[in-house]
Amino acid sequence: MGRKKYMNPRTIGLAVVAIGLVGFAAYTKLARQAETNKTSSTSTTAFRPKADTDKTTPPSPVPNTTPTPAITPNPSPQTSNSGQIIVSQPTEGSTVTDGTTIKGKALAFEGKVNWFIKAKDGGQLGSGTAQVSGNASVLSDFEFPLSLTMAPTKPGSQATLELYSTSPTDGSAINIVDVDVLVQ
Repeated sequence: MGRKKYMNPRTIGLAVVAIGLVGFAAYTKLARQAETNKTSSTSTTAFRPKADTDKTTPPSPVPNTTPTPAITPNPSPQTSNSGQIIVSQPTEGSTVTDGTTIKGKALAFEGKVNWFIKAKDGGQLGSGTAQVSGNASVLSDFEFPLSLTMAPTKPGSQATLELYSTSPTDGSAINIVDVDVLVQ
């Protein structure tokens, strides 16, 4: 009785990679040929319409009409789920600039409120720490100027101002408050 022969899995894997590379090379070559034919006006094989139909105007580019969703203004203070950080200024939908005053109340570990502001595209525009005035064992006032270390990519773009305190057990962010704002 003969022994069944199986292909080594490594051999199969190499064969799959080789087939993929050959396919990619063929695709790339065809794409280059298509681009060359598209840009070459002297090509003898390219289709050329009759002279009377040559007077068509090319389509104009369509602008990106996808609107950025607007932030719904909300004059109410934003509060963390625990109620331990309350942001009274700025309110949801407000416009902020470098130096805008951030105000609120917090009950935070060591009396510190951390913050950062992040553009909707993901870039961080600034960050810092604010000290709560008064006793750290009760809701106390905080106030600090917003310090932007980077300008937004476009004036009036959307960003999220996040304030939070840190856990005394592991240092993780807790009592998080997000305020959606527009940055100038």
